[in-house]
Amino acid sequence: MAEAQAAIKTASPPFDRPDADLVLRSCDGIDFRVYKSVLSLVSPVFETMFTLPQPGPKVGASEPPVVQMTEDERTLYLVLQFCYPGRRLELKDLTDMVALLEFAEKHDFEEWLVSCISLASPKHLEASPLRVYTLACLYHLPEEARSAARATLQLQRRKLWHPDSPSALEGIPATTYIRLLQYHENCGDSAASLADTHIFLELPSGALRPNFLTCQGHCESQRRVRSCKSRVVRVCQWWVESIKALKERLREHPCSQSAVDFCHDRSLQESAVSCGVFESGSARDLHLLSLQLSQKIDDAVSQVSIPFGSLASRDR
Repeated sequence: MAEAQAAIKTASPPFDRPDADLVLRSCDGIDFRVYKSVLSLVSPVFETMFTLPQPGPKVGASEPPVVQMTEDERTLYLVLQFCYPGRRLELKDLTDMVALLEFAEKHDFEEWLVSCISLASPKHLEASPLRVYTLACLYHLPEEARSAARATLQLQRRKLWHPDSPSALEGIPATTYIRLLQYHENCGDSAASLADTHIFLELPSGALRPNFLTCQGHCESQRRVRSCKSRVVRVCQWWVESIKALKERLREHPCSQSAVDFCHDRSLQESAVSCGVFESGSARDLHLLSLQLSQKIDDAVSQVSIPFGSLASRDR
């Protein structure tokens, strides 16, 4: 027993105050000297706990009671940083986020903690949108889940079917995963419909000049297409084929980046050059087209509802 007590260490400031009225002992033997009043304000579970006899290790009469926790030092440190006024940490890792969410759920201050952390921060959404979606569903955070679902549109569809890290989906039922795939497919259909209606023909003048669509005599044929406003326009055959490719690209990857990639694709420019319509100003026109088409795609997918149903439930 003496050896065990000797192995106990005190946490770093500010959790080493000698006037603290409670000790939270981590499972790896670190004592956090804290104030009951602070923790009681954060969690009803703590408030109730403090009214009960403490079963923790016996200490001297002058020492505060000890509560043996099942969490390790890192988790308790993160939690207490958020509990104490004026102390906030930037969570650099989703692993830390998971530890905090598990602790918050266990000790009944999940609502308070979620208001302090940013699960759906731009950094996390860019790096791990699929994992953020999973966590948001597991912890019943609908707004974060919606943000993460939209962020997964930056992933190509095959990345959803075969994620780089299968553990990113760990814990959610198949129905929740299928709803995400359904949402991605619906967004792909909506974005691809832009190519069906040739909405690019209705962009403001200057974005795509008429001579960029009109064959200069080198194409084998021209095509008549009907714009989304029922206006019939003659276009180059290579452009029609390019739009077909864009349609498939948008089904696979329904986001604005697909428009940028399409308009800056070397094969598109080579086709225009071979047709004799790629002039000095055409590169600028393609850039303007990519910006405006990107906005059209964003607008289209923003109208797609996210079919969550009930968020995932976990075994407690």
